[in-house]
Amino acid sequence: MFKQCIIVAAIVLASNSLASAQDIFWSLSPTELISTPTSFVNNFNDPETGSAYLFSDGLFGYDALDLDFTTSDPNAIRFTGGEAFNPTLELLGRRRFDSHEITIDADGRSGRLFSIAILEFGVNPEFSPIIDPGFNSEVGPNGAILMARVDFEYVGPSPYGTIDLEVAVGSRGVFQFPDVRLNPTFGFASLTNVLPKIGYCIGDVNRSGDPVNNFTDGVDVFDIGPFIGVLASGDFQNEADCNGDGTVDFLDIAPFINILNNSTVAAQ
Repeated sequence: MFKQCIIVAAIVLASNSLASAQDIFWSLSPTELISTPTSFVNNFNDPETGSAYLFSDGLFGYDALDLDFTTSDPNAIRFTGGEAFNPTLELLGRRRFDSHEITIDADGRSGRLFSIAILEFGVNPEFSPIIDPGFNSEVGPNGAILMARVDFEYVGPSPYGTIDLEVAVGSRGVFQFPDVRLNPTFGFASLTNVLPKIGYCIGDVNRSGDPVNNFTDGVDVFDIGPFIGVLASGDFQNEADCNGDGTVDFLDIAPFINILNNSTVAAQ
């Protein structure tokens, strides 16, 4: 009897060409711009946790920063904490900001990154590549400065299909002193929900079987039509993803036939 139960949440970032052009953007790594999916396997015992990192493009300088960040579905993804990075500028012995902090709202839906440089230097694009230990030349087309880490936990599937991590200018704005108000654009991260119910049976596309008890007798000739329908539509259904690569395409045909044949033999 054939049974494969997979529960996956994939995080998908904006494409490299989009995110790398932004002044402020998310990444799933503290050292590089990730634009390929990252997966978490959830066993429904403990919440899956992860971190998203906030970068500022290396050519985007400012002295005051008020950013609000949100998750579009706190029932699926909830912010739990984080850290604002305010390292000492190596050659000058001073810091970026007099105040640099990250706060998370009580419900985990949103948070805030607030930074201000009165006596310190803020982020200066002319000097950051030389003196700022948070500068990474490999991130984005001009390099970028790591500003903050935001931690989250996955608490359940989203009925909306995707969960967006979004950043926006807060009420106090973004400034380059003495009086230049800046209007940054943003890259973004989206968490794509491909979570099924707790169990499912690969090949049972019409969902006639009993995946909770690992029965595969639901895979039969009546699944052929629904499988072809999913394949033709371009939609995703876990039961039709017979090779487990996260998409339903022609590469799933041979595995589906094998599952169908094995199930038919087992049922005899």
